[in-house]
Amino acid sequence: MTAGPGPVRWGMRSRAGIYGLALFGGYGAYFTTSQLFSEYVTLDRHFDPSAGGLLSALIALAGIPGSLLGGYWADRSRNLRMFVVGPLVVVAALLALIPVVPASALWVLGTCPSHLPFSG
Repeated sequence: MTAGPGPVRWGMRSRAGIYGLALFGGYGAYFTTSQLFSEYVTLDRHFDPSAGGLLSALIALAGIPGSLLGGYWADRSRNLRMFVVGPLVVVAALLALIPVVPASALWVLGTCPSHLPFSG
């Protein structure tokens, strides 16, 4: 008896598997950022600990509407790639900007990715 391709190999051959893996990575980056952001802004950017915690909480809370609206729109769209790849590229670009923007811009930059259709 020969076994067919394993579930991982099958998943990587289908678009759903690739999109699922991309979303897994995107959510991982989002939640890692929301958990570690308060420590980063406190130690490296010299924010007060309460402001760092508030910023981290805002990142996590702002993702709720992004998830709900993104799921709603993706279910009704024929172009799923727009709701998976597009936000991932934007989130990656915004996360790459975090170390170089002024401290005052972190409030805007920290919550912007959360409002994208897949994030959060």
